[in-house]
Amino acid sequence: MRAPVPAPCGPGAPLLAPPRPGGQADPSIQASAGAPPRGRLRFAPLGGDSAGVTLGRCRFSSGPRVIDDFSGANLPSALRILAKVKNLDGPDDIAGAIPATLSDASQPFVEIGLLGLLFPLVALSAKEAVKSARAGYARVYPAQVRKCLDEQSRMIDALSRGGTPGSGVSDADLDALRSLHDQGAARFEERQLKRQQGFLALLKHNFANKRQHKPGNGKLSKAFNRKAEAILAHRGERHAPWPGQELAYRAQRLSKAEGERQLTKRARTPALLTGAGMPGMAAGMAVSSGAAASEAGAAASAAAGHIAGQAAACTAAQAFETTASGILLGAQLAQGASGVLSGRVHHAQRRQLLKDAQAVRALAPQLPGPAARVFEQDVRSRSADSVRSQICDAGLAAGQAIMAGSSIATLATAGAAAPVTMALAVPGAALTVAASVGAAFNEARQARYAGDGADEPVKARLRQEDFGDRLRATSIDTLLDGVSSDYLKHQALAVQTRMWRDILDVLQAEDLHSTEPRVSASQRLERLRARNRARGGSATLLGDGVKQLHGLRERSYPLSWFEGSALQLHERLHLQLQRHPVAALIEALPEFRREVLFKTARDLTRSADQAVQALFRGADGRLRARLQDDAAFFELVNGNAEAYAAYLRRHNEALARHLEPANLFGRADSGDALADLAHAKRRHDASGPLVPAAG
Repeated sequence: MRAPVPAPCGPGAPLLAPPRPGGQADPSIQASAGAPPRGRLRFAPLGGDSAGVTLGRCRFSSGPRVIDDFSGANLPSALRILAKVKNLDGPDDIAGAIPATLSDASQPFVEIGLLGLLFPLVALSAKEAVKSARAGYARVYPAQVRKCLDEQSRMIDALSRGGTPGSGVSDADLDALRSLHDQGAARFEERQLKRQQGFLALLKHNFANKRQHKPGNGKLSKAFNRKAEAILAHRGERHAPWPGQELAYRAQRLSKAEGERQLTKRARTPALLTGAGMPGMAAGMAVSSGAAASEAGAAASAAAGHIAGQAAACTAAQAFETTASGILLGAQLAQGASGVLSGRVHHAQRRQLLKDAQAVRALAPQLPGPAARVFEQDVRSRSADSVRSQICDAGLAAGQAIMAGSSIATLATAGAAAPVTMALAVPGAALTVAASVGAAFNEARQARYAGDGADEPVKARLRQEDFGDRLRATSIDTLLDGVSSDYLKHQALAVQTRMWRDILDVLQAEDLHSTEPRVSASQRLERLRARNRARGGSATLLGDGVKQLHGLRERSYPLSWFEGSALQLHERLHLQLQRHPVAALIEALPEFRREVLFKTARDLTRSADQAVQALFRGADGRLRARLQDDAAFFELVNGNAEAYAAYLRRHNEALARHLEPANLFGRADSGDALADLAHAKRRHDASGPLVPAAG
């Protein structure tokens, strides 16, 4: 590992960076075919603190064990997915429906067992729902309000620079904008202070402002936008063409920030309803357990001939059942309303996506390469995700409505219409669970597509700048060319990284210690072709990306590239991976270094080599408490064939895995910047009042 070097960026920059200083060029990169790199690579510790992992003793032997106390990956993947399901309603009805097919004597006991088994899943879902609702109020919406205030400040600065005699911007106009901005900033800081004091303090503060008819950030932001639109329209009447490039861009960014603020505010309501509904579901299941326990007690009393006990247990069971139905009815109505409101939010997001596609499509002839076509495919993929979200929202609302009908029937008939309630509850529960799980998977897919899993320092490196200042001296057309090139570059890097990961999958089962390849080059290439063909429906690569993947394989990975041992191919691949523009930045991250160290050490704990085992023990022969990726560790890696192979494999796999979301984030961010510039150009070329782009 070497120190990070600046990555080339901007239009005209090569896709992969040149070999790092002091590094070794790989002949297979320079030409379509070539010999394996001469000699082995050498790894060295980076500057700063070394990464470390915790060691322990194996349970059934005295050997070392590496402890994962940092990733949180010990939770089974199924539960990690369920943690994202914020509307997991229906397990209580499933727990009631299954025992109904059994004998009366065994029904309550089976129901208690099923409720106890399913309750943790509902409780986990309720916890995530409450956490999501709190985040919307405490972090997400305030961040969006702050973004609006920042855009307002930039708009004022841009108008101030244009406020020359005859420009159409008077001091009174600017003073009005500054006043609205200052009021909004003051109101925001007041609410932030109340947020720190707790939700009740914020609620009390908001009610007090409403009684005093004080405008909130929403009203002030809308008033600011209307005033800014009036100023720009006035400039348009006095100057042709209107407005300046910078002002057109500032107007687009302001309109976009306000549209996102409104959507974020609307999204808080369904999140709040879900945050209230899911704990209600968990409470309803707990009360239902009480009803089942009372029924079991009634059955036991009847068997013992205890008439009074049986009557008391039946009365308690009926009370529990009525209470549970009431609690569940309220929760079902809340979640049904959440589904309806979420569908409206997703519909508005899709409308904005289509507007972005329309703006970029209008500029297709002047954009470089296939940028407009790839952007169209990008929007089509995200639009399909939005449609799937709306389908899940509709399914949730319908399922909750059916289940609410079941609860109402239970309350109205005091449990006498059990066949009717069960006939409603079972399909309602099935529809709700299917919609909830589908929404969770779709949300995870959207996050992956947008590259949300990229490391934060990498996001900061890849994030496009604000172009307002540059538009004073550079034309929009020039910036459109540059951003389009960046967009296509990130798309090509996504394809390249996917190829690297497919090659790593092909090499996964091969032994790196074997000097002679046990798999022929033709077999490796055929396996790679099969994996590439499996990407035919890949949403992350898009249609153009799938074609690029096959072209890249034919152009850069011929049969001769796969000749040699698996270790040589890993070395060859390592040199390619390091030429990615953000590879050096990722390699320097403590999280990445710890991940590679952990997986390498876990592989080496199974080694019979005494030199490797000595790595885990101190000078006194006792097991170390921690293992660091320090000079001693890399001395072993560079001097021991087994340690070298393990580290090289794990380093390559981890780096390719971290690069994938980085590429997707860069593409998504460049796509947003491209849409902003396309809207700004439309505004700049127009000759009339400002037309907001946000839905």
